[in-house]
Amino acid sequence: MEVRDIQISAIRISDFNTRKDLDAGIEDSSLNDLTNSINDKGLLNPLIVRSETDGTYSLIAGQRRFLACQKLGWESIPAIIREVEDSTDATILSLIENIHRADMNPIDKAHAYQQIFNKYNDYNDVAKETGVSATTIKKYVALLNLAPDIQKSISTADGPAGVGAWLCCLGFGQDWG
Repeated sequence: MEVRDIQISAIRISDFNTRKDLDAGIEDSSLNDLTNSINDKGLLNPLIVRSETDGTYSLIAGQRRFLACQKLGWESIPAIIREVEDSTDATILSLIENIHRADMNPIDKAHAYQQIFNKYNDYNDVAKETGVSATTIKKYVALLNLAPDIQKSISTADGPAGVGAWLCCLGFGQDWG
């Protein structure tokens, strides 16, 4: 395994990349949010690619990061070059990278956003620092107004549930903009 900067123009999103629906799971961070975050804080994790015989690279994992950096006009991007036997092995790596990423508990996120808000006292500043919209941050922080017993019941353990769904179900619907 090798890590190096690769020309973005040499990377292709391959069919074995398992993320097909780029709109799935964007409640916290859209592609635009990720682009802004990378622009402000840099790329925290390299892509994973495999080398092809024609000198190009097939993207195994990191499609959203790749698209965000491409949108920023980067010419090259850090990538881990994996030796992969075949397309099935590449699909396995892509799937593993995506499914073993556990989402944080919404209350844990709420506490983190609140801590950052306590420093800046402005949701727009928190949004700038985290790359998450001020509207989404306000929704999470609102969860901290719930009774402790209700907070304990809010989890992603049974699958993803949007923070807005929790607030609406609990009668906290309001304008978050």
